[in-house]
Parts: sequence; C-alpha cells; structure tokens
Amino acid sequence: MRHIQIAALCLPLLVIALPAQQPQAETHAVDGGTHETITSVFIPELKNVPFSATVRTEWVKRLPDSTRITVKNHRLVARDAEGRIFQERRYFLPDGDIKLPPLSNLQYYDPTVSTFWDCNPNHACREFARRWPNTPGQAYDQRGSLATESLGARTIEGFDVTGTRETITFRAGVLGNDQPIRIVNEIWYSPALQMNLLTVRDDPRFGTQTFTVTDIGTDVPDPKLFTLPADARIIKSVTEKAEPPE
Repeated sequence: MRHIQIAALCLPLLVIALPAQQPQAETHAVDGGTHETITSVFIPELKNVPFSATVRTEWVKRLPDSTRITVKNHRLVARDAEGRIFQERRYFLPDGDIKLPPLSNLQYYDPTVSTFWDCNPNHACREFARRWPNTPGQAYDQRGSLATESLGARTIEGFDVTGTRETITFRAGVLGNDQPIRIVNEIWYSPALQMNLLTVRDDPRFGTQTFTVTDIGTDVPDPKLFTLPADARIIKSVTEKAEPPE
C-alpha cells in the first residue's frame, strides 16, 4: 500500500481554509478478488536423516495475449534427526526483485507428539493434532489417466536422483472442460533424503511451476529452528490441517 505524507506549513497569522471533502459514493460491496495458491515440495517425516536446505520456486504464467508473468521466492526448510520438520513460507515477488521475500508463516511439525503448528509473523500459532502423511499421493480414479516414463539417473547437489515424467490427462467434462487437459510433471527424487530435489509442473491451467532444492547441508540443523517462538500464542484447533500451500 502506498502512503502519502502531508507536510504542514506553519505560517504566522495566516489561515488557509480548504473545501471540505465530499465522501465518495458507495458503488458496490467489497469484492474478494481472485487468489491462486500452489503446493510446494513435500518433506517426509524421517528419523536419522537430518538436513537443511533452500527451496527456490519459480512460477511462470502465460496469458492469452502472450504476456508472461514470472514470480519467485526462496525459503528455508529443515529436518532434524528426530524427524521434526521446520519450514518458512514466504510470499512471491516479481521476477528481478532481489529483496528477501516477505515472511508469511513459520511451520513446525513434531512427530513425537503428532502435532503441527502454523505461526504467523506475529507468532500467533494454530495448533493441529495430526500425523504427517509420508506418502502423499493423488488419485485420478474415473476422471482421467496417469502415464509414467523413466528419465534415468543424475546428480543434484551431490545427491543421486532418479527422474520420472508423469503425464496426467483429464477427460473432457470432468472438470467442466470441453476438451481433455494434459499436464506434464518432471520429478527428480533423492532416495537418500526421500524427497524430490527438482520438480517441474507444466499445467495449462496454472502455467509452469519449478521447485528446486538447493544449498543442501546434512549437518544436524540448529535445534532452535524446531522450537516455537518464546512468545508464541497457541490457538488449538479441533480439526486436522493439510500441508499449507507455498
């Protein structure tokens, strides 16, 4: 939001009368607008495989008039030897903006108590009792088909990874679509970390999303990363929560 500063000039024996502002006529109720979210890399609960890393995300959308919109962010993630998971969540910035993306949430998961905390920057933390899904699949049931293709092996950040190309085709009509929708995902998986180190999703509905795990360190992360802020205000929830989007 842009703020306009008004400077007041103190002039002796001078009074300037300004015309009163007329209130703007109300033309409609508040409009919520359109919001899009994406789900980032999944970090499984895994003991004795600690790491810390940076997840870099690029989201490219192509408009019908050939305009390209590119936004990016990067954030810290970590897992300790007990399987506890910490993740920053940050907002997107336009491509070329070199500032640190603003923080949106801090997230913590502790498998020893099966509890997930989602904290805003003011340290109000919603607490959820839940198990962490180690195999988050996606079912296509009667809506379409899934075809897979091996891409072989390579090395990313010093880790051996195996590649898979998934082609998902939704039949016409199942999503309100008048023609089939074809989505192609390229995924490079590290058996050592049991997570994807590179994912490229090409979806005509949402554009191309690229998630790259970089700066991977396998030393035990700082234990403070997995501890809620000292001034955290806990808000308990009776419902479970799926992993929040990027």
